[in-house]
Amino acid sequence: MPTEIEHVDVPSVFRVAVPLGATAALIGVVPFLFEFMAARTVGRFVLDLLVVAGAGGVTAGIVAAALAVVYNATAQRIGGIELALSR
Repeated sequence: MPTEIEHVDVPSVFRVAVPLGATAALIGVVPFLFEFMAARTVGRFVLDLLVVAGAGGVTAGIVAAALAVVYNATAQRIGGIELALSR
């Protein structure tokens, strides 16, 4: 029997999305590492990486939270995602 997801907790979605977004941002920076390192001192390079990770994490958290709000509104009107769970 399918189980329906009626509601998604927005703060928990944000908490999960922030580290995922930070990781994705750092992975996206890998091709540019040599450019960053050549143009800056080590301290500035580390600071740039932290800013990229922080900005990517917060951005992902905000977007995921907004999508959770949209999901909750949609699920309330037309029904949520149905999952078939095995025991």
